Amino acid sequence: MDPLVVEDDDVVGRGTLRLAKMAGLQAERVATVEAALERLASTDFESVVLVDVHLGRGHGLEFVTALRERGDRRPGI
Repeated sequence: MDPLVVEDDDVVGRGTLRLAKMAGLQAERVATVEAALERLASTDFESVVLVDVHLGRGHGLEFVTALRERGDRRPGI
């Protein structure tokens, strides 16, 4: 299960991708709530979403709420 990482900080984002790779996962990263929602809507991406709570343009909890309102039940951590 390869995660989608929603992280606006480059250092933290790169570190998270590196840790995922070390665990044998092929993580993908986006930097905004809008980009994450577009990414999840544009494909059959079936995995967990790792989301930063304090994003520069949005909030991680708002993102998870938006997923749930769309009927999306993917795990959001």
